Amino acid sequence: MRLCVRAAAFLLLLLPVAAAAESSFDGAWAGHVDSDAGPLILFMIQTADGKLTGTVAEAGAKLTIDEGTATDDTLTFTSTQKNDDGSTMAISCTGTLKGDAIAMTCQTAGQPEKSFVVKRQKAT
Repeated sequence: MRLCVRAAAFLLLLLPVAAAAESSFDGAWAGHVDSDAGPLILFMIQTADGKLTGTVAEAGAKLTIDEGTATDDTLTFTSTQKNDDGSTMAISCTGTLKGDAIAMTCQTAGQPEKSFVVKRQKAT
């Protein structure tokens, strides 16, 4: 009986670890900006020790994620887009993880805020 109680207690201690593993941002994510048929946006995300890195690809442009953080179910990052004329444009994004989807909001200087959802892509 005592062994069963200890085993049950040990399994209960593992639940937060399993939940944390399921809430990972790591992997490939895809969605559409503006509408279900709008431009496709792809995220490749890696996290380690609360830091978030990766890339964002949209409309043929591939940007590196800068200054990214991930805590619990929230991510934030900035990225810099280099334009053809040599100018740069800062993009700031936040997201909230909800199962296999991230509700994203991104803001580019001087542009309206854009909200969209990206979904986890299954590994093939």
